[in-house]
Amino acid sequence: MPDVLRDTAATLHRAKKFFINLRDSTYNKHGFTFMGVVQGTSWEELMTCIKSYEAMDEITVLGIPRHLIQTMEQKFVRLMLAQNIEANYGRRFQIHLLGTAPTFVRECRTVYADAPFIRSIDTSLPFNYTIAGEVLQVGSPPVGRPPNYFERIQSMDSVRLARNASTFLRWARGE
Repeated sequence: MPDVLRDTAATLHRAKKFFINLRDSTYNKHGFTFMGVVQGTSWEELMTCIKSYEAMDEITVLGIPRHLIQTMEQKFVRLMLAQNIEANYGRRFQIHLLGTAPTFVRECRTVYADAPFIRSIDTSLPFNYTIAGEVLQVGSPPVGRPPNYFERIQSMDSVRLARNASTFLRWARGE
């Protein structure tokens, strides 16, 4: 679903408009699932966003963005939000984490232990560390995605990439 970074009202407006346009089109949405991204800058805004998505039957997945870690200045905010969703909405929504914050690279290990109901996470983290020439490990310095990540083919050390991807997958399994 379309969303606006950190803006609950604009995100909800875009989601509603999207579904109006979808209903007015001849497009067949059968077989598709829709993910609403939970946007906001406060706990109240996040709760408003989720509550509004609850009324949109087509939305079956909630995406929790990585910016919340910095925006809310809370390392475990995504975990707390996921646990709140699970406690208040049960299986109404599947939960997906959008990216991994470079300041909390082992978040996936915490998720595995404390929120195994989170269905998935997407990340370029192992690639970013490889491009930066770093090894992903406990205590690694934060590495962000290069500004030209999507604009050019990146040259990477395949051995380092395999190691970084293996490390991330171990953390994702709770190891």
